[in-house]
Amino acid sequence: MKRSTKAGLTVTGLFMVTGLAAYGYQYHEGLVVTNMRNSYSWGLYVSGLAFFVGNAAGGLVLSSLIYLFGVKSLKPFAKLGALSAFANVTAAMLAILPDIGYPLRLYQMILHPQMMSPLVWDVAVLNLYALLSLLYLYILMLPDFKGALKRLALKIDDPAGFSERWAKRLAPFTLVAAVGIHVITAWVFSTQGARGWWHSAALAPDFIAVAIGSGTALVLMLCLIAYGARERYQEAYRTMAVFISVAFFIHLFLMYNDLFIHVWYGADEALEPLS
Repeated sequence: MKRSTKAGLTVTGLFMVTGLAAYGYQYHEGLVVTNMRNSYSWGLYVSGLAFFVGNAAGGLVLSSLIYLFGVKSLKPFAKLGALSAFANVTAAMLAILPDIGYPLRLYQMILHPQMMSPLVWDVAVLNLYALLSLLYLYILMLPDFKGALKRLALKIDDPAGFSERWAKRLAPFTLVAAVGIHVITAWVFSTQGARGWWHSAALAPDFIAVAIGSGTALVLMLCLIAYGARERYQEAYRTMAVFISVAFFIHLFLMYNDLFIHVWYGADEALEPLS
């Protein structure tokens, strides 16, 4: 093993041990040790959920656009997009677990769900999105299962044709699920009436805009790392750049529209965050 590899693994291992020790301390003492009590911070775990959920959007949105609207230039990146979606939604679900305080009690949400709580719907749609993205990735990967991996493939005569057909059939569902996780996650925040800057109907469309922008940007960076800036991919990169730009300007409009209303409203509690 190279010295640089060994050093990297050692540093990563130390970070993991430190993190586990810190989580063990928090688990024993309670969430009070995080000091997440001010009115502005979402807290590390909740912001981690929002971050990874946002990044999860780009992958499946891009992959579904290929088969739903015939954006063929993006086809070489469909698998990478689906993989990015699955990795990020899994990270989002893992990131929020410590925020429960006692993650072992998660089964209570399954056995005794409170259907009026947006958190229940968020858990449901996150799991559904994870399953859909994993299934979508599997279908896209079918033609590439060779050698030892062939045992994972379905016993069909035309894997490429099967993959193409079922990717088209699943595309509408994956697109709806990609929008759904951001709408419901936004509802979790926007139903907090005590926080005026969250308690806004603009939050759900803003989440979708930000998610498409940030998720597409992540896929673009991954594609540049994996495939480089070759001429054959330039059209796909330009298409993704257009998605990012449009989503960014929609986000700016929604954000400053909300800012303008709060400033105009003029109440002390509305103006306090501006200080």
